[in-house]
Amino acid sequence: MSLKVDESLWRQLDDIFETQDFLAWRRTMDSIWEQSFQWDDFARSCRTLFDLHLMNSKDPIKKRAFGYAYLAATGYSRLRRQALALAIIDQLKKACAPETMIKNLQEQVSNVQASVSETPLTEDSKQGELLEQLSKDFPGTAEVKKAFDFDILESIPPLKRLHILSNAKVMVIETGNYLFRESDEGSSFYILAEGKLQLDRIGQDSMELSEGAHLGELAAMGPFNRSGSILALERSTLIEFSREELVGLFIEFPQFEENLSKSFYLRLFLHSLGNIRAFDDFTDPELENFFYFFKTKQLPKSKIIFTEGEPSDEFYFILSGNIQIDRSGQPPLCLKGPSFLGEMGFLMGENRSATATSLTEVYLLAADGFMRDSLAREFPKIYEILQIIASQRESQNARA
Repeated sequence: MSLKVDESLWRQLDDIFETQDFLAWRRTMDSIWEQSFQWDDFARSCRTLFDLHLMNSKDPIKKRAFGYAYLAATGYSRLRRQALALAIIDQLKKACAPETMIKNLQEQVSNVQASVSETPLTEDSKQGELLEQLSKDFPGTAEVKKAFDFDILESIPPLKRLHILSNAKVMVIETGNYLFRESDEGSSFYILAEGKLQLDRIGQDSMELSEGAHLGELAAMGPFNRSGSILALERSTLIEFSREELVGLFIEFPQFEENLSKSFYLRLFLHSLGNIRAFDDFTDPELENFFYFFKTKQLPKSKIIFTEGEPSDEFYFILSGNIQIDRSGQPPLCLKGPSFLGEMGFLMGENRSATATSLTEVYLLAADGFMRDSLAREFPKIYEILQIIASQRESQNARA
């Protein structure tokens, strides 16, 4: 017998899910699987309706969400697509679906896995088997599939990563078009799945971005405008995450947030030092080792960084933003990133000779005073450069 999938079927299912409890409508659902039609498309449609209804917290609509999730997970399980079925079960747990429903679905998945092989699988082999299905079951494009192995997502468990990417919003930018421009408002975060982009910031050299690069996290993580312009150097495919989706990932996977923040600061650090001639002879790995000497900081406008006369217990590298330097008896100066800050008192062990205040939002790196000896020992060439910079600034201050 063939079942006709049309609007009347969806209305019938909506009514069943809203008016009957799980144990009652499960018998009706079980009878559906005796019908014949395109189960692939039906399971995918149920999955879409699950995601759509789950966004609405009202009880009747939430019952629909659980019902369609049950159908989708059951469909994928019977089609032996266990990775997708398990991803839906994981979502149901987080949405506080009825325990009897979750247990029933887990039993279905276990039964299907047991029927595939009589040999018990280890956890590693189970995961390997599920991940192997990625190439068959993944509903995304070939470009997006590659994102599964990108470093930026490695801290997210494989099955959750699969679920995230299978539901990701994908966009394509043609050569010569802009994704966004500097100072634009925006709230989305992007991962470049394929192609090449160019990052342009006013007053800085252009930087090329290739597959695996991520961008837009500052605007996505807070109420900030775009810090640069993104131009497509060739036809490029991107995966887009909204601010809400990104924050949700941060809450669920703190390591992902930490990795994303570190990766961004490192990229900006390497790019910034590339615009300082004194560091031309250093390799990226050498500078990357120097980067981990620091801790990252993000400061709002009008924040006092240090005050004239206090101990010099830190020195800084300004990645982005403007800082006002106030010295007794002298007019204020504006120090713009990329630039070192506070290295003179830090290296010489003297008190601060000026007060530093952020004029804009500032992103910087900070090194603690107890690292002073380590700096000279582990990075002698960089230490010499800092001494030269400090000596030059001391001479300029004396002439002022």
